[in-house]
Amino acid sequence: MPSLPQFSTMSAVNQNIPAASQPEGIYQTRLANVADLPQLVEVLSTSFYPASLLNHWFYWVMKLGLHEDLKRRLQSSNPRYRCLVAVRSGGVTADRDTPSIGLTGQTGQTDRQVAGTVEISFRPCQAWRLFPPHRLYLSNLAVRPDCRRTGVAQQLLATCEQIATEWGCYELYLHVMENNEAAQSLYRKNGYQRCEVGNPVLAALGLRPKQLLLSKQILS
Repeated sequence: MPSLPQFSTMSAVNQNIPAASQPEGIYQTRLANVADLPQLVEVLSTSFYPASLLNHWFYWVMKLGLHEDLKRRLQSSNPRYRCLVAVRSGGVTADRDTPSIGLTGQTGQTDRQVAGTVEISFRPCQAWRLFPPHRLYLSNLAVRPDCRRTGVAQQLLATCEQIATEWGCYELYLHVMENNEAAQSLYRKNGYQRCEVGNPVLAALGLRPKQLLLSKQILS
């Protein structure tokens, strides 16, 4: 199961992040809310779990647990957390060359399809690691299968960078499995570099792929 950070519900978007001019049919990025839960669960479960589980009883138990975890986290009050969604109107797919970047206001509307999601939050580091006491971490970047390769992931990553700079943080971290070549390619294209390898013993025993920690320096 993918690692889920502590969620936080923000009743309003920080006004220091301007909403971009977003024409009809172009993806918009906004804060997630409880009304998005059914779509969030679908996007995450189809992205992180194999299709072979779709008709297995475990799949439905997992989805129920994921729904409740997300709901609890969305209703928490962590001031340094965002759960973002990219939405599109009318089922129109955005052109990959013209994604709009910006964070619009949180809304309870459910008439727009959630095309993708990502989470950003501060996480503590072990004292012995050569990292800051807390680092800004991205997780659960997921895009609907029919919305991939349309610029959704890049737009979500760009919005996370806007949030990071507003918080006075100029370095982002995320994990990716070594055998996930598509995700590694996406992150490399967006400026992320490897800085740590996890699970070396389990990987050597063939029990689990290596987990790579990537980071990106954001220009101030």
